[in-house]
Amino acid sequence: MIYGAVAGTFLSFCSALFLLAHSAQAKRLLLLHWAILGLGGLYGAAFTFVVIATHSGLNDFWGPWFDLDDPMLALVPIYALVLMVGLFAGWAAFPKALPSSSQMPASTTKVAWLLLLAAVVLQGIYTAAYGGYLGIFEHSRNIRIANFVVENRFSFLQPFGALSIFSSLIFASALFDRPPHRPLIAIGLFLSVVFSTYVLLSWAGRQPLLIYAGSFILPALYRIRASAPTKLFIAACCLPAFILGAYVVAQTLNLSAGNDIGRFFVKLIAYPHASDLAWLNASEIEHRYFIDFVISPMFLLPSSIWTIWHDSMDVVNTTMMMGAPKGVDGVTGSVPADLLTIGILQTPVAAFGVIVTGFLVGVVLRFLQYILDNLPGRALQAFMSSYVALAIAARSAIVFDPSYFVPQQLMLMISFAAIFIAANPGLLLKRFTSVRAS
Repeated sequence: MIYGAVAGTFLSFCSALFLLAHSAQAKRLLLLHWAILGLGGLYGAAFTFVVIATHSGLNDFWGPWFDLDDPMLALVPIYALVLMVGLFAGWAAFPKALPSSSQMPASTTKVAWLLLLAAVVLQGIYTAAYGGYLGIFEHSRNIRIANFVVENRFSFLQPFGALSIFSSLIFASALFDRPPHRPLIAIGLFLSVVFSTYVLLSWAGRQPLLIYAGSFILPALYRIRASAPTKLFIAACCLPAFILGAYVVAQTLNLSAGNDIGRFFVKLIAYPHASDLAWLNASEIEHRYFIDFVISPMFLLPSSIWTIWHDSMDVVNTTMMMGAPKGVDGVTGSVPADLLTIGILQTPVAAFGVIVTGFLVGVVLRFLQYILDNLPGRALQAFMSSYVALAIAARSAIVFDPSYFVPQQLMLMISFAAIFIAANPGLLLKRFTSVRAS
């Protein structure tokens, strides 16, 4: 037990030291900070907690994967440190940009209305096969228990309901940056929040609901007059509240939370560590050689097309951990591949695969930071940055499998594109006319 606990504590210390130094230098919160906070929390403090909880007999579900007397336990935080080095290298490989000070144009609220309308219409088309807007809830329950009973040729429209999430964030931003027409904006905010909540409930997941709620709370942290290290310290102190919220949501939605919050907490956060240890101790690994990243655009296609010849890393990891993929041999749940597992799976030299995977994550986060810094209006930057920080950066440790990440973030990219087009319509027209002239 001592090997894992000491290594996890050391990683937590290194993460905290880096965050204090880098955030003080940057003088603002960056996606890099949220990613390091998430990685340090998961593979540092949380790993130490899981090791101690396993020793205390609280890790019933994932406990068999933890050999507390094995020095291999220390490899999880050590490889996580390598992952962080790669992430920072990817982040630092591109020049930084300063936030735009432009105001949010009135046309941006029209984008919010269009996104909300598109979400409602496309969700209606998607849910028609399940009996309409309310019938989707029964289908979601069947999905969670691997009971697939309904064929839907419009299943690829499922993510488009999330457009209402970004619609609501734009409306919330407009209340700060666009004082005129505030009653109409308030109505749009109310409608988009109600529909977004419906969409998230239909997905029957804990984290999306909590992230959405946090996206309306976190902007206060971006806007308060405090140093960046102080803001990160406040955010770290709020992590227990997130776990408690996950438990409350699970109890409310009847998502197998159980009555023991301690065991629920351990089961919730221990699966990445169990996956890491399983693959580190595996005698044979069919390495991926970054193929999932190379073919990532393909994941925008309906899964019925690419799953015929390609197994996602989640499928491979679930097979490893549960003995079969979801929906086979009584397996009713999947075990997502965390970021460290993804790195280990890439090459025979695990450290090389881990550091390159971290580098790719750093590049993606820098690209997203550049987009956020160029959004029009400080309020819009704060609200969208809050969502990206919670949904992507802080969760990068557990949501970076390209087969999941690419389709899930398509709606974010569509929203970004719509905002920039509305803010710079002349630029789009100029590009169009220049193409025609050539």
